[in-house]
Amino acid sequence: MNFLAVEDKIIKRLSGLGYRVYPVRDVKFAKTQEQFAPCVFVTYHGEGGIESTAQTATVKQIWLVIVVMPNERNPRSGSQARKKGGEMMGDIIPKIHGWLPEPGFTALKMSPSPVQHGWDDKYLYHPLAFTTTTRLKGDMLCQP
Repeated sequence: MNFLAVEDKIIKRLSGLGYRVYPVRDVKFAKTQEQFAPCVFVTYHGEGGIESTAQTATVKQIWLVIVVMPNERNPRSGSQARKKGGEMMGDIIPKIHGWLPEPGFTALKMSPSPVQHGWDDKYLYHPLAFTTTTRLKGDMLCQP
């Protein structure tokens, strides 16, 4: 089982919308790659909870889909970038929320983002968070 298989599935699904979609290691790194804007970055944000026994672990994964828009027309208010970014988010959310990305994972659900959105003089960043759960089985042959 590929623990991070969902990343490639999200990228492929969003690329089908006609957006440029890239994997990125984290939100901080995404902010150094803005030359690709407008675009979408996808990153694994870690575990949002783990329930485990000696035999299994049920892991909730958090995936961020970061919308990046140029903010050149109205840098103070970000109004144009927010409008265009909002339209992108309106395309992305229904494409990902409720979608079953891979056998062994639950359908992705939109969740509160653990990362704050914002904009600066050049770009708007809006991370959308989606969660999925997978269940891992321990090696039953490793007995103490």
